[in-house]
Amino acid sequence: GENRFVDLGDGRTRVEVLGEIRVDLGKVRMVPELLASSVSSVVERFLVRQITPNLISVSDALSDLLDAAAA
Repeated sequence: GENRFVDLGDGRTRVEVLGEIRVDLGKVRMVPELLASSVSSVVERFLVRQITPNLISVSDALSDLLDAAAA
């Protein structure tokens, strides 16, 4: 993954978190090879949906902390 800090001016910064989640269920013995690819993509989408709100809440909390420290 990659983290970027983008200067927006006026003392503001945007944090961009870029990454990729790959699940290879073909390596799991209990998952039939025929299903591994399609199930892997479902698991990947599920994980992204779980992680995204957490990253947003961490970003919001950090923003609040920095705003409070600046006041």
